[in-house]
Amino acid sequence: MDVKSYSALLSLFASVLVILSAGFPLTFSLYAGSLQNILGYSQVQVNSVNVANIIGQFLCYPLIGLLSDKYGANRVCLFSALLGIPGLLLAANAYERRQGYLVLCSAFFLIGVASTCAYITSVSTCARNFAGARGLAIAIPICAYGFATLLYTLVFERYFSLANQAQEQYNIPGFWRNLCWFVGLAALLGSCFMKSPTSATNESISGPLEDSSQEQVPLLGSQEESRPPFFEDITVLMYAVAYIFAAGATETLVGNMGSIVESILLKTPDANGTSGSYASRAVSVFAIFSTVSRLIVGLLGDVLAKKGYSRIPLLLGLTALMSLAMLTLALAPPSTTIFFLVAGINGFCYGSLYCIGPTLASVIWGLRDFGRNWGCLAYSPLIGSVLGSYLYAALYDRRARAQHPDSNQGHLCAGQGCYSLSFLLMASAVALAMSIWVLTWRIWRRRGIIV
Repeated sequence: MDVKSYSALLSLFASVLVILSAGFPLTFSLYAGSLQNILGYSQVQVNSVNVANIIGQFLCYPLIGLLSDKYGANRVCLFSALLGIPGLLLAANAYERRQGYLVLCSAFFLIGVASTCAYITSVSTCARNFAGARGLAIAIPICAYGFATLLYTLVFERYFSLANQAQEQYNIPGFWRNLCWFVGLAALLGSCFMKSPTSATNESISGPLEDSSQEQVPLLGSQEESRPPFFEDITVLMYAVAYIFAAGATETLVGNMGSIVESILLKTPDANGTSGSYASRAVSVFAIFSTVSRLIVGLLGDVLAKKGYSRIPLLLGLTALMSLAMLTLALAPPSTTIFFLVAGINGFCYGSLYCIGPTLASVIWGLRDFGRNWGCLAYSPLIGSVLGSYLYAALYDRRARAQHPDSNQGHLCAGQGCYSLSFLLMASAVALAMSIWVLTWRIWRRRGIIV
């Protein structure tokens, strides 16, 4: 093994470690119920904390991508610790002191930005170091990102459960404080070992990709001329709008699994566990399927591309499955079994969506400005998540007030009516995303781009 290959593999291991530290935001459902039950937040306030986290993740995406492209991923990943550690400590103190939701919003905004620093630098490093197998190169760190959710859930359930479950089931502030050590260590190792081709070799980065017979993407010569610049390409807007609907729907389900299972158990109590334990199991199921899907879909996408087939039918099939799962959640009789099934399907589709998305962006618009391009497209999940989360929260709180018109405890809602309308709308949004992707695919095919 030559020095270049050894350096690339070392960068891969460092990237995986860094992105493991970025998976914390997906565990929000583990303690969302405690924000309602212990701190007394309404669903709108709980979702405001989650939205602040999501805004932190996606708002700075283009800037972080640009800085990573220009100054190197190993330098930018340090900000995951410089922002993440203060955010986690602020969140822990705010929870212990029972402070208002705006303080937690500030903390989770910092955590979200830190997560993005780790995420973008890891994915960008792998994409540049292993340009010959884009799908797999991007799937490995994204797979680790999904695995991080499972890892955090298992640690949270195993080491931070409280013996006295009369009020609080978990030591949430202790969990957040202990995460600081891992975030700091990962950022330090990433800054030392995450290396990728420099800007001086950008031509050599994009060259093998564009000439690669493995991908069979005719982006040179006349085809290159037929491809508009990124900010002038109408398919960028179409692709982004479709992502608003699809990613927004799945992010809404991910962020509200805790309140959904709470609604189910309040209506049909189950002696086999509490709402907190069920939320933990749901997050574990989601994380397992999300992790597996990232690797499977990444490999399958590369196989299809090598044989000259498009990844778009794969994307369409997965989004159709996602829409069906949300329709089932909305219409089927409420039960924890159905909920776990939907959590697993959503996890598989969620992981696939975030694996295929950046892969398509790298194929269509190249790797030269991959961080910037995917950073701009990543505003789509942000917009979709904010809209979906507040829609869900508004409908949930309206139903809760109707159930408890004369009570100060009207922030808890029981039954299928708390979420059914929300996920009927989410299923429709995913179906609309599919139709937009079909139109976008037709334009790419006319340009001779096999994606």
